[in-house]
Order: sequence, then structure tokens, then C-alpha cells
Amino acid sequence: MTGIKRVLILYDIMCHYGVHLVKCVTDSELLPIIEELEILMGIGLFHVHEHKDTCLCCFLSSYIIGARLTDGEMVEWLWSMLNKISWSTHSMSLPYHQEVLNSHMNYSN
Repeated sequence: MTGIKRVLILYDIMCHYGVHLVKCVTDSELLPIIEELEILMGIGLFHVHEHKDTCLCCFLSSYIIGARLTDGEMVEWLWSMLNKISWSTHSMSLPYHQEVLNSHMNYSN
């Protein structure tokens, strides 16, 4: 993580999940993290409007400098693409099934 100074984490319920997130990450032996790293937390555009008004002003990704316009739903977009090809893997052996899905995921990244 050389050169990375800021990380943005978007989660549907960051207003609750993020309360102890930084402490959990810094206290973990399994998640080494640079002390100078700034962790920014937000809620994607799709979910934030169902929260309280205080969540909107504190966690809306549009208000986070550098976040640009993002809905925070990247994983869901990737899953939706996998759903379209998953039917073709039903008759495959497990190793080939995993290889096909991994290939599609790596192509999407």
C-alpha cells in the first residue's frame, strides 16, 4: 500500500458499521494498516436516502472530497453480470466452474 494515503469505504449501513471500524482494523493482527492512512467512510447513493437526515449530511458520497459520483454498488453490479453466465456452469465440474467464474470476475476488474 505504498503511496496510498486515503481509502474510501462505502457500505449500506456505514452509520452503524463504521462506529468501531477503525478501531477493529487497527487492533487486528490480521489486517496490517499504515498509521498515516486516512479511512473515509460513506454510504452509497442508492441507500443513503433511506437513512436519517444526519446520515445524509455525514455519509453521502457526493459530499466526500474525491469520491466523485458513485452509487457504492460495485459488488452488486459484478454479481448481476455473474448471474447471467451462472446457468452455463451448472453441468461443469467444480474446478472448471470456479475457473469460469474467476475468469469473468477478473475480466470485470
